[in-house]
Amino acid sequence: MKKNWIHEDVQSYFTQMRDKRLAFRRRYAYFHGDVIAFLQRMVPPKSRVLIVGCDTQDIAKQLTGREIYILEFDASPARDAVPAHVTIVQDLEDTLRQGELDYVVLPHTLQFLEDIQSFLEAIQQGIQAHTRLIILEYNFFWAPFLKIAEKLGLKTPFHELNWLSSNDVRNLLVLTRYQQVTSGARCLIPIYIPVVSNAVNRLLSNLPLFRWACQRTFTIARPLNKVQAGRSLKTSVIVPARNEAGNIANLLDQLPVLGSSCEVIFVEGHSKDETWKEIQRQIQSHPRREKFQLQAFQQTGQGKADATRLGFSKATGDVLLILDADLSVQPADLVHFYDALAGGTAEFLNGSRLVYEMEKHAMQILNLFFNKVFGIFVSWLVGQPVKDTLCGTKVLYRRDYERIHDAFLPLASLDPFGDFELLFGASTLGLKICDVPVRYKERTYGSTNIRRFRNGWELLRVCLTWWGQLR
Repeated sequence: MKKNWIHEDVQSYFTQMRDKRLAFRRRYAYFHGDVIAFLQRMVPPKSRVLIVGCDTQDIAKQLTGREIYILEFDASPARDAVPAHVTIVQDLEDTLRQGELDYVVLPHTLQFLEDIQSFLEAIQQGIQAHTRLIILEYNFFWAPFLKIAEKLGLKTPFHELNWLSSNDVRNLLVLTRYQQVTSGARCLIPIYIPVVSNAVNRLLSNLPLFRWACQRTFTIARPLNKVQAGRSLKTSVIVPARNEAGNIANLLDQLPVLGSSCEVIFVEGHSKDETWKEIQRQIQSHPRREKFQLQAFQQTGQGKADATRLGFSKATGDVLLILDADLSVQPADLVHFYDALAGGTAEFLNGSRLVYEMEKHAMQILNLFFNKVFGIFVSWLVGQPVKDTLCGTKVLYRRDYERIHDAFLPLASLDPFGDFELLFGASTLGLKICDVPVRYKERTYGSTNIRRFRNGWELLRVCLTWWGQLR
């Protein structure tokens, strides 16, 4: 590691304090275990990971990444054997040149560096647009209390730290061409009290009144200078359709051709009208059929979420777009979603019907109220602003959907529409989420398939389940 990133005397200090440091890690196993639990949730099993910092072996052993590289501040030899998928490295630049990384984990690392900017810039040699930085810091609020704890022998003595506020970290990321995706706080109670510690730390730590008192903060960031803006990508538009026979032709009339080529996948689900026949008719005879690769499937399961997953499983495009067949969202607005994704503005685009003035009967007042409530709740859960969580129009890369599907399938069955599965999955993967305003129109054919009270309860249950999972 270059000397202008970390002083040799700091490395020597870590080595000298090794035995005492390990004793304190055992004493405060609950506090240190919180880092492990957080990283196990954030880092999928098949990832390639670089961990830089102190006591990286303890972290690496408990992650299941495909390949894990550790660069340890403690210069002493490894204290025990490491698993086969973990490699101890000595040089940052050589490690970065070895190949593409999915995650760079920095557990309190920035607090020990002499030149944080040079370090963050150097990391960009071995990362791609999808790579995520996971930065953990001790909360600046606790600086004087930790000093007192060191004096009283209640905490590992540390070399002098860089005490970085959340704003400091965000500014350093801006200076080095990263974008903060989300941030938060963890571990309000750092010692284990049966039932109480887990309940408080999971449910309360990120609430506004408690967040400032947590022991540590986290930041997820992505590299902006690796984003390939302006690419032309193949797109797949998924159209769930139930009792929408009168809208199919109009949808193809209005749908723009997106990207280098555009396939449209209709998924019909147990319609009582002639939706399936109409889809087949339009595939054969619509005047614009040659502009798209048109496909149609009938779902065997139930509900929009199941229909969407079927469409995604058949898609071959780089980009997946969901467009409801009721035409309440204008097909022309998909251009804005595609441009934002292809241009690198964000990695998960969520439609928002709550910006432009909507038509008079497009959304009932009770639906509008619950949409706003769910927007506030879900925004807090995912750590990014999402104004209209229940808008059916969502856009993401197929590669990211596959990761969401693999990681969160057991919980997906709870979600009747699939919106929360995608939002919560995108958040856990550290994807940058952005709202795209859409024009919301009143139906001109058919009636809504939503059962507001039943579906509202199901969505609340999804949120409460994910509350425990995400936090």
